[in-house]
Amino acid sequence: MRVANVHPEIKWTDEASLKAQGVSEWIDMPLWAKSDPAITNIDIRSALATGLRIRPLEATVRDTLQWAKDRGASYEWKAGLAPEREAEVLSKLA
Repeated sequence: MRVANVHPEIKWTDEASLKAQGVSEWIDMPLWAKSDPAITNIDIRSALATGLRIRPLEATVRDTLQWAKDRGASYEWKAGLAPEREAEVLSKLA
C-alpha cells in the first residue's frame, strides 16, 4: 500500500455472491483462480535453478503500477472489471 500510495477498503465476500452478479474467475478477477489450484501451486525449483530471481514485492508493485500508467487512460484492458462495473458489484455486496 505504501508504494502505491493508496488506502483501499477491503470488502470480503464469498464466491457465490460474486457469481450471482455474473463476475467470473480469471477474466473479471485475474487473481481469483480458486477452482484451479494448478495455477497457484506450481513447483518453481527448476526455474530458480536456471536463474529466476525473486524480486522484492515493493519493486514489483512499483514497476507494475508504472507499466499500467504508461498505457494511458484510453488503454482497453482485456481482463479485470471496469471501474464502473467494480463499483456496481461492490455496492450490491452485503
